[in-house]
Amino acid sequence: MQEVDKREFAEVWGAAWAMYGKSVSPQLLSIAFEALRAYSIEEVRIGLTRHIQSPDTGQFFPKPADVIKHIDGNSGSRAMVAWNKVDKAVRQVGAWTSVMFDDALIHRVISDMGGWVELCKVDDREYPFKQKEFLTRYQANLLRDEVGEYPRLLQGIADHQNQQKGFDMQAPVAVGDWSKAAQVYTRGIANFSAVPLKRISPKAIQALLENQLEDKNEND
Repeated sequence: MQEVDKREFAEVWGAAWAMYGKSVSPQLLSIAFEALRAYSIEEVRIGLTRHIQSPDTGQFFPKPADVIKHIDGNSGSRAMVAWNKVDKAVRQVGAWTSVMFDDALIHRVISDMGGWVELCKVDDREYPFKQKEFLTRYQANLLRDEVGEYPRLLQGIADHQNQQKGFDMQAPVAVGDWSKAAQVYTRGIANFSAVPLKRISPKAIQALLENQLEDKNEND
């Protein structure tokens, strides 16, 4: 949703809460809007309707998490939807070309698993284990409700070689909704490293060891 959708969102959200005899304060309305900003106003309408119709949860007034669940599904189904996109890209795009997905969490998880090229290089015997690892990592991040920093694209072999030689990068392949993939790219980091790296000289290592030894002797 965009800023222009705030008025319509307030009407829709307020009407849904009114069905349960509840009123919404401006503060709660603002929090709900920000929590659901990634979705269109139509998707929010659909999520609210499904919540109200649900025999399991429909007796309770809706919260943003309820709407998200009815739009995207639970963490397990969302993780599987994400994996299906990854699997399709592995098979149809491959390791040579850089990709950008319409889900920032996919970028983060694949980066944490070693990167796009490493995933594409996995053989058929190991592939199911990589799928399980992806699903586990993805769900864990969903439950923590965090993405954190992530690479704006998942670099393929060609771009890696071009970067080393100072050549221009190729256009990445967008997987999923193009407009959402473009947003993921815009908000991502160009030179991303999942694990911060720093070169340490032998002298610095020796000094560190000597300091640790001195501390140990003082404590003994």
